[in-house]
Amino acid sequence: MDTRYSQIKEVANRYIYKYIKENYFSLLGYDFESFFNHVVESHNIKVMEHHFSSRKIEGLTLIDESGFSFSYEKENPQVKQNFTKCHELGHFLPKHSGSFFTELKDESDSIFESEANLFSAFVLMPSIVF
Repeated sequence: MDTRYSQIKEVANRYIYKYIKENYFSLLGYDFESFFNHVVESHNIKVMEHHFSSRKIEGLTLIDESGFSFSYEKENPQVKQNFTKCHELGHFLPKHSGSFFTELKDESDSIFESEANLFSAFVLMPSIVF
């Protein structure tokens, strides 16, 4: 896990650093929401809310012939929504192989889900900024 941790951290930091540099921000000017919106807009990713009565599905990433889509549980608290949206980026930017990723509540994580969790944490609180 240490190797994957380092690799995911490096991927997140590389994208964040590039974003900061291209937009002439100071490191202290970074905020995850602007970064998320930049990635979504530049890659034409559709982001949607969803709600299932069981609230079992926290987030989804769908990759198909029409493009990329992210979805997150709209009834979750804002901080959880933020984590989930960044988590979904954690499938897209590290280029996980597959076409459908689901973040399930209270389920044990696969390798890709664990990596996406790490990626989300690095985007929300990047070491190159703090």
